[in-house]
Amino acid sequence: GIVTYKKSFEKSFAELNQDLKNKDRESFEKYNEFMKRAEEIVNLLDFKLIYNNTESLFSVDDFIDSEADQRFLGLAVGPYGSRTYYYNGMKNNYFMAGDAFGELFIVTMPKHEWILVNQRKVINGYPCYKANTLVKILGRNGELIKEAEAWYCNDFPQSYGPLGFNGLPGLIIQLTYNNEVYTVSQIDANPKRPVKIVPPSKGKKVTKEMLEQDIELLEEITRY
Repeated sequence: GIVTYKKSFEKSFAELNQDLKNKDRESFEKYNEFMKRAEEIVNLLDFKLIYNNTESLFSVDDFIDSEADQRFLGLAVGPYGSRTYYYNGMKNNYFMAGDAFGELFIVTMPKHEWILVNQRKVINGYPCYKANTLVKILGRNGELIKEAEAWYCNDFPQSYGPLGFNGLPGLIIQLTYNNEVYTVSQIDANPKRPVKIVPPSKGKKVTKEMLEQDIELLEEITRY
């Protein structure tokens, strides 16, 4: 099948940066206008999840517009959305492919530990149930823990979702993580053409912890 997600932001730049607005109004207005353009471009983006009985692949669709928009495209896609996520449920194999500081990586990712919540709501016509998980990230100030909230639909028994979030009893219809919201806009469960999934193969193979440690070290070095 092919699932199309649209991305939005849980909170706007203005909502997240009231302190900057109070301290430096000029800088706030400058960056706020910049982010407003990025948010407009977000509405034009499609993120695709393709899947079969055992595998899934999630990535942003190719997006090409005027050169003026290229400055904002990176902000619109975001660091998470610019990567490719592959999952093989049969082999319990989950990794992410992307670049950091000009080098390609294939990153083995840890399994998500979900907590199923007894809450139900309908999203774009799909009856969904809630689940939460915690994501550990190593940053310059130590380990950070961020929560991801998912709403999944049992009508689609495939345990896949955006940004590599997987392992639930049904397809993730909506995911909220790190101020980004991915919501299903279309599901084609029986595409006319066969779905071909090719796992990413180019890049240095590392674990999530190894990559975060390398980035943390490089950030430390480039401060001086």
